[in-house]
Amino acid sequence: MKLWRWALWMLLAALVAALGWHALASDPGYVLLRFHGWQLESTVVALALLILLAWIALGLAWRLLRWPFGAMSRRHRRISRKRFSEGLLALIEGRHGDAQRALTRAARFGPLRAPALLAEAE
Repeated sequence: MKLWRWALWMLLAALVAALGWHALASDPGYVLLRFHGWQLESTVVALALLILLAWIALGLAWRLLRWPFGAMSRRHRRISRKRFSEGLLALIEGRHGDAQRALTRAARFGPLRAPALLAEAE
């Protein structure tokens, strides 16, 4: 089903591009921007591509700025899952002190809080 949906979207995008090309082929438009002594003369198509490239560059810069914080979050999630599994294993093996300590640490991660606290109560 997803394949057909993607094919339909691609077909629709091709149709919009063809209609846009047909409209802009005879007269590409003229854009004049003036800002504090700077002057930019361009066509509508070139300006649209410039805006698209600027949007991509800003998105890439935003992802690069957010990457370290995501890495810390992924590390915290991975360690919490490891502690949760170690706590359950210790609980099954009968090492209740180790299980309580590991499950208490695993409960610091939000999505594992309820299962870790329930297992700790065992």
